[in-house]
Amino acid sequence: MSISECSVGKVGFDLKASFLLSGAMVLLSEFFLVFFDKYIVLSNLELILRFFPFHIDVSLLNIVEVRAWIYIFLMYFFSFPALFLIVSYLLYDHKMLNHPIPKRFLVSILNMCLSPVAIVLPFIVMLEGADSIGRGGAFYKLFTNSMLGLWILGALMFYGITYIFWNLVIGMPKMWVSPKKKK
Repeated sequence: MSISECSVGKVGFDLKASFLLSGAMVLLSEFFLVFFDKYIVLSNLELILRFFPFHIDVSLLNIVEVRAWIYIFLMYFFSFPALFLIVSYLLYDHKMLNHPIPKRFLVSILNMCLSPVAIVLPFIVMLEGADSIGRGGAFYKLFTNSMLGLWILGALMFYGITYIFWNLVIGMPKMWVSPKKKK
């Protein structure tokens, strides 16, 4: 199979959509912080975070961390479903290769173990990023301290998360149900 047969031309549209949606969500999260009182935003953020299995004291968050949390929620609830629909449409006719059964089991097990961790990566970054050092700390600071970093890193993170989720929900069952023969 050559590169031109792998639908490479379709890949650019979803990356552009990811950056466009990420920019819109960064501007919307900044809009919430500018036009609404900080304490109203914090109280609503506290109501949302109350349903999580971990505790976050929102009174200790600074304004850039609040912007990043708002961005993450906006991306998960609005942009992620839109990106998932775009990716599902673009990969609708994607042909799966016919792998041997042991390889399918290995891929399925690794996919089931690693995909949920990758899907919640933004939450891991926000919870553990402030205490990390080295590259993890630099990633956290770039993600939270600037709107440009939030836009670029958020777009790339949610672009990857969308493909991982597609692989978990659609790609893996497709691998088992209708594999095509190798040529």
